[in-house]
Amino acid sequence: MGIAREPALRTARPGHRLRLQGLSPPRNRDDLHRVSRCFHQHGDPGARQAVGFSHPPDPGHPPAASLRTPERCEPPSDRAGAAGTRESGTRTAPRHSAHSPHRRGAMSGTRIALLAAFPFPAPLGSQHYCAEQAGALARAGAHVTLFCYARGEGSIPDGIRVIRTPRSLSPRALRAGPSPGKPPADLALAATFLRRSRAEDFDAVLAHNAEAAAIALAVRAVGGPPVVYVAHALLGCELDAWAPGWLAGTARSGGALADRWLASRADAVVALCDAAAAALRPHARGPIAVLPPGHRAELPPTHEQKRRVCARAGVAPGAFALYTGNVDRYQELPVLAAAARSTPELPVLVATHGDARFETPHVRCVRVTPEEARVLAHTCSLSLVTRRRPGGFPIKLLQYMEAGCAIVACEAIAHGLTHDRDAWLVSRDAGPDAFARALRTLNRDPGRRARLGRGARATLAAHHDWSSLAPRTLALADEARGCPPAPRALATRSPSP
Repeated sequence: MGIAREPALRTARPGHRLRLQGLSPPRNRDDLHRVSRCFHQHGDPGARQAVGFSHPPDPGHPPAASLRTPERCEPPSDRAGAAGTRESGTRTAPRHSAHSPHRRGAMSGTRIALLAAFPFPAPLGSQHYCAEQAGALARAGAHVTLFCYARGEGSIPDGIRVIRTPRSLSPRALRAGPSPGKPPADLALAATFLRRSRAEDFDAVLAHNAEAAAIALAVRAVGGPPVVYVAHALLGCELDAWAPGWLAGTARSGGALADRWLASRADAVVALCDAAAAALRPHARGPIAVLPPGHRAELPPTHEQKRRVCARAGVAPGAFALYTGNVDRYQELPVLAAAARSTPELPVLVATHGDARFETPHVRCVRVTPEEARVLAHTCSLSLVTRRRPGGFPIKLLQYMEAGCAIVACEAIAHGLTHDRDAWLVSRDAGPDAFARALRTLNRDPGRRARLGRGARATLAAHHDWSSLAPRTLALADEARGCPPAPRALATRSPSP
């Protein structure tokens, strides 16, 4: 015979009971879903046998077949919607466990938390991607709650609930990269997410960037939801860009260690490109999927908008090369400056949103709004990305592809693009001469520029449509719910030969 009622805290074994103390005492006995989660993740026979672990028989514990998963506690909205399907005082449609093939994660109504360890919204690539993903998941039927710092600049997508940290603990600057204000902001974000995850029943958390993933893993250790690590970059390839030269080697090795640790602990991983998936897959304990950022196309700017923005930027429409975005060390803009010096016949414009500037005798730099940057992308003759560090996906590429202008980029960061089909790609170790040669060749061949622009727009439609990426993201979150518990030690598997 199975047990007659769901297990409560007082029926749990002592080792499991300690894992429930993250909840306040009154909730410990009432939150049957958390009691069930602890049984499934921390050693009861049924959960361990379901994932293939051996478990010695315990005379004081019921057999595996006698344990049944308690129902998920429903919020008031769910109870109201299900009122017609149950009798008074009796539930007639129980929720399925995380190991059931009928679990709710692959269906609409999934409760998703997006954890963003940065100001939001903001005119930066990571924030733009997070906002687009949140909106797409909401349109796909998920209930999305986004956790972020208190400060931001811009509009929030419709249908998204945003929970912020205290304003006094949020960094004042919106720029990318490390800053002294981030550690206290991350601690505040961890406290905010921990408090809300105890009060709400999230099916999974999508943690954007490494800091958010570390926070989500810490909250999972005290009963939080499964963690899907959204790897915006490979830290082993990125951190040395922010470190002084004498610490570059240490930054690279420390970043690579962090990459391995996060992949070995997360329940699932979203890689934005093949290079990131190849680096993280040997260490990942759960599923990993290559899901590049999506993009929602907008109406093209009018002729008057193009004329006005170009006049303000000091360039002629259709007769300049464009770079948009940050001007920090990570973007490797000195390569662009050297290439521009070799091609004086083609003006090069850097359009950035921040106060920092990058201007040389052969490069003009202007501060623009996100909408003005988009207008310039639709007006330039060539678009440029000089970043060479693999592992991420520059969001500016999506804007260039939408505009249908010819792209010159490094092959290491141009996931999904093919040389001379939808972009002009140079090798990762290429210097300024390779970029200058690309600028001269395409500047003299308008037919080739037009063909590459059409190819880029076709690639955008084929591989960056949120209507297909959002369901795949929810399916990955559903897989994460069935991932076995993480080991206590760092995974040390080596890549397969």
